[in-house]
Amino acid sequence: MAETGVARAIARAQRIEPGVALLVVGLALAVYLQGAFYPKAQVLVAVPLLVGALLVPRRLTFTRQDTPVLLVAAGLAGWAVVDGVLTGHLIAGLHYLLIVAGVLGLAGVCKQLPVMTRIGVAKV
Repeated sequence: MAETGVARAIARAQRIEPGVALLVVGLALAVYLQGAFYPKAQVLVAVPLLVGALLVPRRLTFTRQDTPVLLVAAGLAGWAVVDGVLTGHLIAGLHYLLIVAGVLGLAGVCKQLPVMTRIGVAKV
């Protein structure tokens, strides 16, 4: 008997590593919560992303090829903090800094995933 689409999706989901599953859940929550604009939504998104990043099998590393992206991101984050200081909204600047750091961290973690895991996540 042929497998149904639901059965195939469940079988694929069972092969996904728990850390990767939490990363996907965090991203889905961010989309559902309309970008996690409010602080409560930011916490709801940050928790699964942080736990998922800690559970992935390989640790975050950046190579020399990542240097331009890191420099641009650091400039953007620094500008946000300086702007926050100059306008009297330091907390808002720190929020942008955390967002930039989170995006870089998530991209770095996803880059370290094995190829078959990345393919499996894309098919689910």
